[in-house]
Amino acid sequence: MSRRFAREWKLKLCRQIVGGEWSRTKACRDHGLSAAMLERWLKQFAVHGENSFQGQPWRSAVLSAQDRIEQLEEELRLAKMEVSLVRRMLDEKKSPQGNGPK
Repeated sequence: MSRRFAREWKLKLCRQIVGGEWSRTKACRDHGLSAAMLERWLKQFAVHGENSFQGQPWRSAVLSAQDRIEQLEEELRLAKMEVSLVRRMLDEKKSPQGNGPK
């Protein structure tokens, strides 16, 4: 079940953390937030400030071009590993029964 948090509440919490009134750990523990969610909010707040949490797609704006390149390179690396694994499995299946790994 997903929870929704009011925009003003998120802004207030981000202000308190940035201002040093709350620690990230305490905010997560006291409000039942995941660390990843809070980090996303703080990242958005760092980029957009008081204009944060208005429903616009903000993730693409948060990622710099270099960050996006690194993200895509990692996705490509994983895809290449998957292809390599499938090729090995197919090669093993094609090999004569006595010669394959046991």
